[in-house]
Amino acid sequence: MDDAQLLPVSARGALERARAEKMSYAVRFYACPGENRRLLVVLGEAHLKLAHASALGKEVVSRFELRGVETFQRRRVVAGGVLWLLIHVPRWILRTLSGGLVKDSTITDAKPSGCSRTIPGPLQPSS
Repeated sequence: MDDAQLLPVSARGALERARAEKMSYAVRFYACPGENRRLLVVLGEAHLKLAHASALGKEVVSRFELRGVETFQRRRVVAGGVLWLLIHVPRWILRTLSGGLVKDSTITDAKPSGCSRTIPGPLQPSS
């Protein structure tokens, strides 16, 4: 079976369009081996993007019932609060100065979705 057939039908077009947005998204698929094959979709993103790419990101995340998002664990990092400020304040300023043209991260769109489940957490190193 072609791994793309493991994707929800409603997600295929959105993922192909995201894959074509080279400056905004990177899309990777990982298939589990075995009889009950499942597909893990990884959507890498630029955390600031224009409206078109932002809408596409919302469309992609809405197509999946379960999502995991990697977030910055500021409480687990030395001076994490300071680093958080150094990352988020300039982003906020840029979004404000752009008059709404620059949009925020797809992660912020994935978290509040009420129709499915989003699990935040740090990326765990493999052993």
